[in-house]
Amino acid sequence: MIEITNSALELIRTTKASDNIRDDVGIRITALCFDDLGPSYDIRFAMQAEDDHVFGPEGTQVFIQQETFEILYGGTFGTADSYEGLSFQITNPNYVREISSSGGCSSGGCSSEGGCSSGGCSSDGGCSSGGCGVK
Repeated sequence: MIEITNSALELIRTTKASDNIRDDVGIRITALCFDDLGPSYDIRFAMQAEDDHVFGPEGTQVFIQQETFEILYGGTFGTADSYEGLSFQITNPNYVREISSSGGCSSGGCSSEGGCSSGGCSSDGGCSSGGCGVK
């Protein structure tokens, strides 16, 4: 199981309202790449895929594909305060560190145009958005 905190549901709700995002769109979490410290995540608004695990009430749903679900099992999808404001945060007990959408590989805030992460893995082992790869 993956816990979705009330603060994460509220951030989904308020972001969708301010960006005019439809009710059938939810947050998709995808594990992108691994470095010595664990996975990096892509967090963005998306439609539900047929084989997704779905968490949260309608209108604030979180979609996670099977491979990412296995990586995050036992983890928490919540929020954290930073100098940029409130952002999504993943706490994964399967790895030693916390990964937040306010820094590292998943930098930026969510919007209807894109996601919280700007890339995937580069050929030298780091993420193309910078900050998490170890050569």
